[in-house]
Amino acid sequence: MPLEIPASNVDIFVKITGVKSGWIKGESEDAKHKGEIDVESYHVGVNQGFNTTGLPTGKRQWKQFIFRMRSQVATPLLLSACSCNEVLKTAVFTCRKAGGKQEEYMIWTLTNCSIADYKTGYVTDDTLIPHDEVSLVFQKIELDYKPQKADGTLGPSVVFVDDFQARV
Repeated sequence: MPLEIPASNVDIFVKITGVKSGWIKGESEDAKHKGEIDVESYHVGVNQGFNTTGLPTGKRQWKQFIFRMRSQVATPLLLSACSCNEVLKTAVFTCRKAGGKQEEYMIWTLTNCSIADYKTGYVTDDTLIPHDEVSLVFQKIELDYKPQKADGTLGPSVVFVDDFQARV
């Protein structure tokens, strides 16, 4: 089950750059993320195979990085990237606290990725605006997280990287 992040608590943007298509622009009007894609939610996961004794049975397996957005100008561009199996150089997801100082506290970077699945349709809410669900597979995933201190400022980065090409 996906983890849904309420839009009122966080703003999420993604900047996707394709090898052939270049920057796949969205409709964000935000001053710092103008032209990026506004993301409504995302989820990703990894699991480690274990047998019933608790011993590992193989390598870790990442799940697809799935994000949801309202249909927009990026929709046909992402559909094209999916149907042509275009390699995407990067997909950079930026999460920031909504309101106040709008601190960017979490950045996911996917490298050498592709769109594995694309779904579009209406959701059952009051907006009656079509939504898209995009599933990305990737060769490298990075997370840069900055914890919030008691005074509201951000602390130093805590970084995670998993690079499949480097481990071959």
